Amino acid sequence: MQEIVNQVLEVEEKAKKIIQQAHEQASAIKTAVESELSEKVKKSRLQAQQLIQNEIAGAKKEAQREYQEAIDRVKKENTDFLDQHNRELEAVVKKIIALLITPEHKRK
Repeated sequence: MQEIVNQVLEVEEKAKKIIQQAHEQASAIKTAVESELSEKVKKSRLQAQQLIQNEIAGAKKEAQREYQEAIDRVKKENTDFLDQHNRELEAVVKKIIALLITPEHKRK
């Protein structure tokens, strides 16, 4: 009878050791997975940050290009306007100069 009790106690002790080893292995696996996951999250964040920075740089470049195009378009429109209305502008300028240099009592 004592031998059976000893065998049961021995089996229980082996079972405790196996369970303890399983817990230790599970803990090690969990730690490794968490570390790997943390590294992947960090890498993904860095990639996302780089992607966002590239998108911002591209958007800035595009905005600058559009801004320059608008400036060039307005300059061309101004030049075209002046070219198209040069005679009228010269006539107006001559009238203004005439008004400025003609004494008031001689003006009609």
